Order: sequence, then structure tokens, then C-alpha cells
Amino acid sequence: PSHCAHSRLGSPRLNHLRENSTSRRQRAWAGPFASAGSCALPAACREMRAAAGRLAQSAGAARAWYADRLRRAPMLTNAVTASGVMVAGDIAAQRLEGNRDLVWQRTAVLASFNSGFGAPFFTLFWRALESRVPGQRLGAAVTKAILTSLIANPIMNGVFFTYSTALEHVIMPAAPGGRTSVVEAVKMQL
Repeated sequence: PSHCAHSRLGSPRLNHLRENSTSRRQRAWAGPFASAGSCALPAACREMRAAAGRLAQSAGAARAWYADRLRRAPMLTNAVTASGVMVAGDIAAQRLEGNRDLVWQRTAVLASFNSGFGAPFFTLFWRALESRVPGQRLGAAVTKAILTSLIANPIMNGVFFTYSTALEHVIMPAAPGGRTSVVEAVKMQL
């Protein structure tokens, strides 16, 4: 915290200034911290340090809990995480596109795809890839990235566009006041 003397001056330096300060310049440089102890607002410093400690503990506990969930139920954990990330991302994208009213059907299509297809597929794909290309060194990481780009991404792109187009035709209005089935939508496209 910026108002704590020890964060700027360091306690040994501050003590030295208090004990050996002979010149006006040194006393002025030490400022209000020279006689107020190591912190101008001691209670605030303690409170901020305690809050930071609690926050770090909470973040550590959350990471440990999430890692435990990934270990115990990787498919479910990845599906829920992927769905949440997709919902947040789509809401942000719609806002950036200037949509005042969110298109929740679009968000539902994306979230359902991510949790139902994307997360399970990539969980299995990366597990298989790790067994064939183990490790985290640069060479292994580059190999995994290339294989993901050449094998997994084309498959998932095709599945994604098929799924999202079909589902959007089912749940989104085809014309003012009406919905269309997937079969009717395909017939119209032919």
C-alpha cells in the first residue's frame, strides 16, 4: 500500500532516519513517518495486509478446489467451465457488436455446443495427444499445437457450423412470427 512507510522506505531505513536524523533535510525527507511509527495509518495497513492475505488464501483454495474437480470429474468440470466461458464471451461479443438487447438464443446455442461437444471432444483429444506426445517442453508444446490445428480444429469447426446452423434454424424465428424445423430449413436451402 502506498500510504505505508515500510512499503516505500523499508523499516531498517526508517529506523536509521529516526535514530540518526541530524539535518533538517533528512527529517523533512522522512516526513510524517519519522515520528508516527512504521506506518502513517497503522490500522489501515494491518487491515489491508490481512485482506490481501485472505484474498490470496481464497484464490489458493479456489484453485485447489478446481484442480480437485478436474481430477475427479474432468468431463463435467470442463463442460461447465467451457459453457461459462462461452456465455461470458458471447455476451461481451454481442455488446461489442452494439446489440442493446442480447440474443439469448445465440448464447444458448454457443454454450450448449461448448458444453456438449467442444469440451468433451477436446478433453479426450488432448488426453490422447498427451499420451502420444508427453511433456511440456517447447518441442512437445509446438507439436501439440500443430496437431491440434491440423486434426482437431477442422473437425470441430465442421461440427460447430453444422450444429449451430441447424439449432439456430430450430430455435430462432425463420420469419416474423414463425419458427421452422431443421428439415424445413434444409428444404428451403435446397
